[in-house]
Amino acid sequence: LKKAAPLLVNVSFLIGFFWLLFAIVGIQAFKSSFSRSCTWIDPIGSSNWTNDFQLCGGHLDKETGKPLPWVYENGTAGAVKAKGYHCPRGSLCIEGTSLYNGTVSFDNIFNSLELVFVIMSANTFTDIMYYTTDSDYLAAALFFAAGIVIMLLWLTNLLIAVITSSFQVIREESKRSAFTGEGELEKVKT
Repeated sequence: LKKAAPLLVNVSFLIGFFWLLFAIVGIQAFKSSFSRSCTWIDPIGSSNWTNDFQLCGGHLDKETGKPLPWVYENGTAGAVKAKGYHCPRGSLCIEGTSLYNGTVSFDNIFNSLELVFVIMSANTFTDIMYYTTDSDYLAAALFFAAGIVIMLLWLTNLLIAVITSSFQVIREESKRSAFTGEGELEKVKT
């Protein structure tokens, strides 16, 4: 690993650059996206019910069925037009609290870096992808497609290729295994 250190440092900087870049793009594109949920409004006004895990980007007008943008808790529109999943008639897409008490979101750089790492590692990223596509269809599709191709398929494999080729170079230079320290000549003698 000592011989591979300079090359590993360069690859690590490249991975870190793209990791930070995707985290910043995630903040810009999906800030407060995990805070919008469908809320059923009781017609008689006694109680409302919020489906926390049905994220949305708009709702359908009760009378006309026309898509309307999501709203803040005070009732003002949060966007110019609706996007993503539209809550059914009788429900509003209201921005409230984020999922899991705000720990899963693109609202700040730390949470965004964490979610990009989940995408980069391909470990349970599908839930995040589905949540994001519910709130923003097109932006989420482009973000996840680019994230999977660049972060998972290209950069992670580049890191593995550097490590593998470094072990191959060590083996060729020293005529012994990079893992055991036994030379091939020693194996032949025994």
